Amino acid sequence: MPSVTISTDSESIDILEDRYIRESGAIELITEHNEQQPLPTSFANDRANVARFQERMLAAVTELVDYPRRIPYPNYKQMPRDRRAMSTAFYTIFNTSSPSSITNLLLRTIPLRVQDVLGKSEPKFGDLISLPEPTSEERACWLVYFDGTVRWQMEDVPDDPFVRRKTTCVARRGKYVGSSVDFRGGGVRLDRHTVAAKTKHGGERRQLHHHELCQEGTETNLRVLAVFDRDPRSKPYVPLLETIFMALLGTFAGRESTGRHNPEPCYELYDKIRSCMGIPDIEGDGLNKALSIHQGMIHLNEAIRGSWKREIQSEHEDVKLATGILRNTSKSESQTPTQSSKTEGKSANNTSYGWLQEMRMFMGILHVQHHESPDPLLQGSWQMRDAQTVLTIPGLASKSTKTLLNYNLGRQLPNAPRFFALDLEGHLSSKPPVVEQAAAVAVDSMDSEHDQIAFNVNIENARVVEDKKHPSESEAQDFASNLLKFGTRDYWQYNKETLSGERVDPIRAIAIIQESGITCHDYIVVWHKHYADLSALRFLFSQAGVHGVLPPDDQVIRLPYLFRHNLRPPKGVTCALEFLFSIVFPMHPLRFSHHDALIDSKKTALMALFAEKLCNGESTAVIRGI
Repeated sequence: MPSVTISTDSESIDILEDRYIRESGAIELITEHNEQQPLPTSFANDRANVARFQERMLAAVTELVDYPRRIPYPNYKQMPRDRRAMSTAFYTIFNTSSPSSITNLLLRTIPLRVQDVLGKSEPKFGDLISLPEPTSEERACWLVYFDGTVRWQMEDVPDDPFVRRKTTCVARRGKYVGSSVDFRGGGVRLDRHTVAAKTKHGGERRQLHHHELCQEGTETNLRVLAVFDRDPRSKPYVPLLETIFMALLGTFAGRESTGRHNPEPCYELYDKIRSCMGIPDIEGDGLNKALSIHQGMIHLNEAIRGSWKREIQSEHEDVKLATGILRNTSKSESQTPTQSSKTEGKSANNTSYGWLQEMRMFMGILHVQHHESPDPLLQGSWQMRDAQTVLTIPGLASKSTKTLLNYNLGRQLPNAPRFFALDLEGHLSSKPPVVEQAAAVAVDSMDSEHDQIAFNVNIENARVVEDKKHPSESEAQDFASNLLKFGTRDYWQYNKETLSGERVDPIRAIAIIQESGITCHDYIVVWHKHYADLSALRFLFSQAGVHGVLPPDDQVIRLPYLFRHNLRPPKGVTCALEFLFSIVFPMHPLRFSHHDALIDSKKTALMALFAEKLCNGESTAVIRGI
């Protein structure tokens, strides 16, 4: 897709931020809260700690509101970005709202337990760690959170030079305040921190907090500070509250090396906020190196700014924040998108449906019905035509990707390896993993009259982690209604009792998979960014003492990277198999079926063949059935 270029000058970003904050409904949200009843009695009780916390919050917001009073807007506009303490979006909020109204809005998102702990006269590091961990419901919301990192001293293990263990001595404690407005919920970002602490590597190494997580012996302690509904109007208040908590806990570091992300005016404002709140230092080194309200709502990165500009310039009435399926999914379950838009006006469901329309516009080129004409996707947007190009994609195994193109996805060439699309259902992230269904199909058979199923086994397993609820059956028979269900938790669950395949015990399942003929020389195609499916299958084999049968990880082809790299969707647009398959294959009988290993493996195989034709510059009309 053509990229959107935005000038990097402050004036251009100011215009976008000002328009964003005014059209997003964020200012009106404060007015709505002012018209509501006062805070619930649980917030206004007479406990000294809670009362003290609310006083600190009001003092912090008052200091922030005073910033536009000290610097009138004409003067602010003339200041370069590195002379400002906050971006235009937050300047507008503080310049148009009172301290009490903003505080009233923010306090509703902070759990009473957090207010009690942070309202102590001298809160300790241990008090923060004592806060409860995020629940599954909270992880589905937008979050402001705290990470109290602890780095333990490590020592060598006698008789084993390759293993080190932690001691009882703490080498360093760290304090970090973060936030997440991911369309899937804040739990996605929390998981990134957890994975970084366990694996000691990840994609955010330049961040001070992430660098600490990757140190040997560092453990993460993630705690929730505030919970927001996934309402586009609330989005600016998440980083706003993050900034206040940074000042409250003293986590803003890096004063000795200021830069464009942390200029000196940010530290001056930070010091004023901490001074007016009157809170002593809490043990631990600060791990934040940028003030959230200075980073702003329009990102400095050109690609992300382009995404914001497309949202703001959309033709819909509301500003479309490309953050996936939005809030109030329970209402969308009881109403069709048409009914929702009629009854709720500019409500979240209407916004969600508008988002669906926007995504269909984004992917609409796939619905062009053509016959002999070249595929529209080949005209400038799909760039993987040879192995050398594909090998530049992060995360794709170079060996397997090159083989994928050279051998044309396993066509019957002399000595050509075979390609199988694999999918599993079960509790693959548990330790040890539990496989409840495994299925694979031969990729090169999917465009023939009869697809070749390598195996499909439904495994009887005594150690089942939990009995998940069964989602509604392949429910919506239209694209929009089906996609609206992406935001519901049940959509992503499966029912063990309805999984296809022969019901067998683990030993028989292993025998069936071996009899299918898959060997360590074959290649596995998956629709995942990880290797969890193949790893879980290997573990199942190892339980029976069988090793060396399945292909290694470097012979796994992970298709999501290939599609995301070429389609270049706006930020927040999902590349889930259920979403893309229903668009690429709009007439296929499986387009609204999901969460059965055989169904998902067939979908993966078809998407692989679709990608192959695009890479080869061929028309995709026949394979897609249009």
